[in-house]
Amino acid sequence: MGSNIVSLTDREYMQRLQEKLLQDYADSMNERIKNREGEELDRVKNLVLIGKIPIHQAPPEMSDHPVMLIEKYCNAVNAQKKSKIKVCKVKEPPYPDLDEAPNPDSKLSMDEDHELPPTHVKLCTAYEKFLGSMEDSEEPEQEEYIIDKEQLDVIRYEDPLLKQLRDCEVRLE
Repeated sequence: MGSNIVSLTDREYMQRLQEKLLQDYADSMNERIKNREGEELDRVKNLVLIGKIPIHQAPPEMSDHPVMLIEKYCNAVNAQKKSKIKVCKVKEPPYPDLDEAPNPDSKLSMDEDHELPPTHVKLCTAYEKFLGSMEDSEEPEQEEYIIDKEQLDVIRYEDPLLKQLRDCEVRLE
């Protein structure tokens, strides 16, 4: 008999072979899982670096990355500067309503016989006086236009059928 047939019939050998195959399969699976985790970490790292994911949501594996170290340092400096800023407190007036405030004696006052000017007196001159009324000329003169009507028709070309359509009357039946 050949050695292959003896090995197939040997129970202990086949069990060791099965254990070895299962161990190799588990090792290759673990290696693939580690590779995928590394690729996912690289993907997340790139998303953080381009700004798609906020820095404060970065995974803990990136804590030793230079960008994270600079961010921590800048946050510490900003916190230190914010702590030095003095915030002014808003002073509330002792009298919240103006009616409660005492009126100081003033020597300025109006005489009893003083009258205010009437409200119907115009204080300003209307602009039409200076510009002229726009309603005076109903028909603008030809001299105001730069181009003639014929030149305008050449520039603003309309199809004759469209002109005929505009001239038609609308009938509702």
